[in-house]
Amino acid sequence: ARLRLSATAGTYRVGAAGHLLLSLAEEARIRGALQTQILPALVERAGGQRLLLMAGLAPGADLLFLHTARRWMRERRLPVECLGLLPVPPDLLLRDWIDSAIRQGYTLTAGDRLQLEAELESGHRLCDEVLPLFDQTTPLERLEDREQQYQRLSSLLVQHSEALVVMLRPGDSQQPGGTAETLRWWQDPGLMPAALREAGVLSSGARPVYRIDPANTESVAADGSPPVLVERVLEGVLEQARAAARVGNDIACNDLVWRALRALPEGQRAPAELARMRVHTLIRLGSLDQALKEYQRLAPAEAQRDAAWLSLLGRLRKDLGLRSGRRTHFLAAAEAYARAGQLASAEEDAYNALNAATSLALAQEMAAARPHAEHARALSLKQGPADEVAAYYRCATLAECALLLGRTDEAVEWLHQANRYLPGDVIRRGATRRQLRRLCEVLAVEVDVLAALGLPPILLVRRLGSVGAPELALRASELRQLPAHAPAYLGLCDGFDLGLAEALIDAGVAVHLGLPMRADLLSETLRAEAGAGAAERLQRCLAAARSVSPGRGFLPGAEERAWAAHEVTRRNFGLALQQAQRQGSGLQVVEVQPQTGEPLRLRLLPEMPPGAEQARLARAQIATESAPVWPRGRRMVGLIFADFAGFQRMSESQLPAFWDKPMRAIADRLDRHGRKVLLRSTWGDALHVVTEDAVTVGELLADIQETIALYALRHDGVLGGMNLRMAGHYGPVYEGEDPIQRQRTYFGTQLSLTARIEPVTPPGMVYATEALAAELATEAPGRFNLEYVGEIELAKRFGSYRLYALNRQRR
Repeated sequence: ARLRLSATAGTYRVGAAGHLLLSLAEEARIRGALQTQILPALVERAGGQRLLLMAGLAPGADLLFLHTARRWMRERRLPVECLGLLPVPPDLLLRDWIDSAIRQGYTLTAGDRLQLEAELESGHRLCDEVLPLFDQTTPLERLEDREQQYQRLSSLLVQHSEALVVMLRPGDSQQPGGTAETLRWWQDPGLMPAALREAGVLSSGARPVYRIDPANTESVAADGSPPVLVERVLEGVLEQARAAARVGNDIACNDLVWRALRALPEGQRAPAELARMRVHTLIRLGSLDQALKEYQRLAPAEAQRDAAWLSLLGRLRKDLGLRSGRRTHFLAAAEAYARAGQLASAEEDAYNALNAATSLALAQEMAAARPHAEHARALSLKQGPADEVAAYYRCATLAECALLLGRTDEAVEWLHQANRYLPGDVIRRGATRRQLRRLCEVLAVEVDVLAALGLPPILLVRRLGSVGAPELALRASELRQLPAHAPAYLGLCDGFDLGLAEALIDAGVAVHLGLPMRADLLSETLRAEAGAGAAERLQRCLAAARSVSPGRGFLPGAEERAWAAHEVTRRNFGLALQQAQRQGSGLQVVEVQPQTGEPLRLRLLPEMPPGAEQARLARAQIATESAPVWPRGRRMVGLIFADFAGFQRMSESQLPAFWDKPMRAIADRLDRHGRKVLLRSTWGDALHVVTEDAVTVGELLADIQETIALYALRHDGVLGGMNLRMAGHYGPVYEGEDPIQRQRTYFGTQLSLTARIEPVTPPGMVYATEALAAELATEAPGRFNLEYVGEIELAKRFGSYRLYALNRQRR
């Protein structure tokens, strides 16, 4: 490593260091500053020499620097070389990265981990050479040992670079080997530990340091070029998204793709596969309105759409028809599939012909449907499946063709054959059964024929007894009674839950975890109860989980522990019910009660089949659980923040009409809910409401949205092109007296969270948090339509949160 880092004639060595955790906005500022200010300055200083770019390979600023600088240099045909310095093996580097993120309050999803792995792979590929700074004799088990390696990396950058680029916020972390320490050593090499100093390697003369403050919006020149899409966003992300989709983790798949799309500069068209995957994943999540908006935004002009884009439009229109029952959607789907079939290969033609037939049948056009069904059947019988997925779809296609052609016994036989394939793919099986169920209803065929294609239920693991129970072993015989391939929703609140989660994960169960608080706070609680190893066990469970839903706003400690655990159970119930209804799956409650001195047993309650009664039956099964008493001065509430986009354009003379008409109409809507509205206030165009429960929030959000939509249709100019954006949440707050206004008020971090969601909500839309979406599914199943939008970065560096678009359910 020292030989490679030594001064070489004709080479100008530039080191770089920066933060691990950056928001998308901070990444854009760093790219802008590099492209417009720092890289031109470095090229001028190098005076025609080759730039040797040196950095660590941690996801974050290190890789962002290498990608941006390498691309910028190569676009200008300037000589450049990238050298990656690897202080510890990649698995330990990622583990420490994740630990650092958790300590800073982040809860990393499976999608986050997939993207981190993709970024690290991408970083290795872009480097001309990677130098490991360790060997088999280097001790790395303890964090202190690894911190010494990170300090060694810093010392090499300081001693072997002729210029340094640091991407550092003011007053940031002082951890060993961090960016702040690297900068201090650069400014005063004497501060470096003697063991890390190398005689005679420091460059002579003044060595420049270029500092970027990623939080400072003025750090980028006003004439800076728009940020480019760096390779790290796309390299590997598609494959990782496909991997997430293959195991049914559509939330992780959607978030990976959405992050990549958001990194595109304005005006740059998204790669076709990435764009289609965004739409397709939203369809699989049941977010059909969002999928239609994204299709309209991302698809090429109508005349330029190929078979893949037309098939996707057919799928979207057909699903919209299945949800709404509108014949026009089915006819539009049939037209799109027919056009796609004209452009597709024989294999794709069978898919398009079948779906054209089904769409026509759902539109009650049976005479037009049969020729398409015959064509699809003939093509499918000729095909030899290439893999298990193709075999499944061939059997499902032939079963659907048989139903369309009135051959019910043949359909059952093909479904039995389909049942041999993809036993754990509940997403594909659920989509097949939903479509066939609706087709059976249209064709007056008994839906019992669908029993030939099995679909496991969604499991809700309900823990009985108080939180804080000791950890108990779960025997393999208990796990064997769980339905095969059934995903499970489980709360993880103490050591007992941790052991249960590990047992389920080790048994191959797809686990969705609910946490009572942020992962870093829960980690400290578990560490105190079960020892230092519990924190690492928790991290392994979080990494293996299909999704993680942390509670927000609850205080760590004994006083609120039972309350937080109760809310975790309610949130898990809502999320499990949403998933079951989206897939058309059954829902099954699994009860487990810790009993010291006795073997741990699971009790499976009767499965609740899909349908209108599922939510009522499920609520009846868990209705015996009593809610804990709220701590003094604390309670759960519904929260709304809203404002009018474009209000600043309103003239002085328009204000009286604005207050007298749309704002008065909103006040009338609030009046209708009486005492369920605990607080209502406004300033300028902003609205803040606190309610007694989540249902009132949902009703108010839908009421106000409909009211403003009606005003927008008028031509009196009151709204003047403005549109309302609203955010809703359900969470814990403090209840007390406002000493200034001398009236009851509500305060806490959850109000700030809701206020940060409202600025990122598109005008005319309503965004709801995952907590509100789950509570609405629990309190008012079927009343609201909640479509997953994605993990959205909130205003003012408040973090990223899963958000849903809320509308009243269409009847």
